[in-house]
Amino acid sequence: MMGDVMCRNITSRLTFFSVAFLFTLIFPTTQSVYAGAPRLGECIDKEQNRPVEILHQENLKTYADVIFRKSGGKTNYIIRINPTHYYLSRETQQWLFYRQCGRINQKQNSIKDAQARISLHEEREADCWAIDYMVNVEKLMTVRQIERINRDIEMLERNSERWRAIFGARRSRVSTSECLERKFDW
Repeated sequence: MMGDVMCRNITSRLTFFSVAFLFTLIFPTTQSVYAGAPRLGECIDKEQNRPVEILHQENLKTYADVIFRKSGGKTNYIIRINPTHYYLSRETQQWLFYRQCGRINQKQNSIKDAQARISLHEEREADCWAIDYMVNVEKLMTVRQIERINRDIEMLERNSERWRAIFGARRSRVSTSECLERKFDW
């Protein structure tokens, strides 16, 4: 009887340590897959009906921006992403990515002039375009999941260094509820 109890204890401990060991092997691997290359989606330039190139660049001053290049008769856009902002939720990272996609598809003036600053109007249009696209077109998230973006924005507003690392400068508050009321032409 005592032997059965010892055998069960040993078996239980071996199982625990085996699971713990496997977890330590799997967890870092999972982290490295997402580290540096968050899965954000795809941006399609509607006017040219082709995917926009995505470039991961760690030394970028903000989380995401757009580069405009004109070569011959072709216009090319590149969305640059700084993948080092791990403290943001996946939803917020996607929203920041699709904001840039919105800027491309809205043909915002600030994209074409590298020296131009994005206007408050353009910021709000990009915010809402991304929300509408993610909720109503791609069905990437529900209205309820938008609350995660709001929590990240509130966190960023309390930390000016992180805010600048994401948006580049101080800007007005993002109102996702206002965005949900708007509809864009798809």
